[in-house]
Amino acid sequence: MAMKYRPSISLLQLLVLFVGGSVLLSAGSVLWLSWSSSNQSIRNVMLQRGNLLSEQVERLVINYMSLGPKVADAVLQGLSTIDPEDLQAKELVLKTAISLSPDVRRVIVVTPDQKVFMVMRNGQGSLKFRTVPRFWKSGDKLKKGTDFWGFPDSRQQIARRILVFHRWSAPVSNDRILVLVNLDADNLSQVIKESGSSAGTPFVLWRRDHVVAHPLLSEKKEFKNIYELATFKDEVLQKIWQTESIVHRNPGGLGGHISRGSDGGQRTLFLFEDMGPTHGFPIIVGLHIPAAEFGSTLRQQQTAFFIAGGLLVLTILLAAYLARLVTRPINRLARAANALRSFDLDAFPKLPPSRIRDIEEARTAFNAARTGLSAFSRFVPRALVLRLLEQASDGDIGTELRDVTILFTDIVGYTNRTHAMGAEETARFLNEHFELITDIVEAEGGTVDKFIGDSVMAFWGAPEHQNDHRERAARAAIKIAEAIATRNSKLSDNLRLRIGLSSGEVVVGTIGSSARRNYTVIGEPVNVAARLEQLGKSIAPDDEVVILTGSDFVKSLPVNIKTRTSGHHKLRGLSGELEVFRLVSEGNVSAEDVTEGVHVH
Repeated sequence: MAMKYRPSISLLQLLVLFVGGSVLLSAGSVLWLSWSSSNQSIRNVMLQRGNLLSEQVERLVINYMSLGPKVADAVLQGLSTIDPEDLQAKELVLKTAISLSPDVRRVIVVTPDQKVFMVMRNGQGSLKFRTVPRFWKSGDKLKKGTDFWGFPDSRQQIARRILVFHRWSAPVSNDRILVLVNLDADNLSQVIKESGSSAGTPFVLWRRDHVVAHPLLSEKKEFKNIYELATFKDEVLQKIWQTESIVHRNPGGLGGHISRGSDGGQRTLFLFEDMGPTHGFPIIVGLHIPAAEFGSTLRQQQTAFFIAGGLLVLTILLAAYLARLVTRPINRLARAANALRSFDLDAFPKLPPSRIRDIEEARTAFNAARTGLSAFSRFVPRALVLRLLEQASDGDIGTELRDVTILFTDIVGYTNRTHAMGAEETARFLNEHFELITDIVEAEGGTVDKFIGDSVMAFWGAPEHQNDHRERAARAAIKIAEAIATRNSKLSDNLRLRIGLSSGEVVVGTIGSSARRNYTVIGEPVNVAARLEQLGKSIAPDDEVVILTGSDFVKSLPVNIKTRTSGHHKLRGLSGELEVFRLVSEGNVSAEDVTEGVHVH
């Protein structure tokens, strides 16, 4: 059946189309959206920058206003630990509390019997303690049990405008102590002035219509109770509620809008937060910034638009160049892979280095694979490798019936031998043992299938056809026995080994799961070889090496390989009995062996 034609495209064309098209689509879309939404972008930039400035002012105001509750709590806690009649202790408590900050001008305590004692900071910063027989009448009007910020007023005796915080103590027999903390409002103006930026003007409003703190108030010496917003000297701040458009609104949090004066003049960004819902302060903290401060943002966007358009064209040209730069070594890698697939290692030299990291990694991996296969070809005949590659279909080699010989070996008393060994000593012992057997098996053209604990399974006759596979396996078994004898003559641990040999038709090929496969043999001769190895326990339990096989195997051996019969035996898992023979090393046939029936072929 003729293959259906499938259109194709080169990697170079694909990269140019994909990269160039992607850049054109994405960059063009971004530029268009950027141009169409520039006005909103400016507002967002204004808001973002303004937020940073206003949050700084907000933190300072919060720290300042928090002095009221902190000082009140310190006073109440201190009074709870002293004798109510100890006037000196009361003086110490109040002076300690007022020393928490120079912004605290006065601390007043009203007892349940309306007695008053206070500590006041004068203009020179010194502290003065005094008592008052009875509290003023306005104190009787305060709602007991709740915190309360009094309306800012002036105190001529301390030459300052103050904010008054009231806090009641926890009830004790329905009687409570009232603590009043006077904060310096003029110092608050100085604090926000020093924290502000030349780009914006900070402010603090009492509710929505009076000014508590402002940079303009930091130098004033007059003592008005409070400044009304409508007549305040900051004309920009007067227009805070003349909203043109909302840019941000978060109930109970930071809000903002852009306002324009009634004469259509300069636009201003106002950012502010009502501190009541979040912090319990009856003030609004904010910042106003001229919109002109952000005018450069639009000009920068327009410049960026034209620059980006030019870069877009340049990027498409660069994409074509990079595509060419990438595809050239990839094509070279593909040609080298084709040569490698045919195992023609000399037809294509090692790939040259590349400055592209991913291609360099692929080149390094490919050259390493080529080096590994080159080394592998020294151990496995090249014709065998080519045959396996030719038989492979989607990475798999099919199975077939084949006449092969299987060999099993097992160390006698392995568990007892390694019981006292450590992990490293056990591994070294097994590695030396497996290397001895593997060298002999491969020297006779066999294939080591697997290592099972201390056992070795090997076979002959696959994947290459070997007409003399029985003879090869028998020679390998005898050479293993001779090698064990040589080893034991040099060492004192007297290693003993059992070997089973069997031949016949088996299934040979790749067996396993889709994730992992093994080239192996399966069939009854495999089981027979394993059972013969185990039978050595009863036939020759004390011999250094015992090699057992069946009568069918012995019949095909050459005359130079000697055997002796060990009688008929029933093998576990197999029907009937099998005549078992022992292989004897050449030149090691004693008179006893002859009388016991050594067969010379």
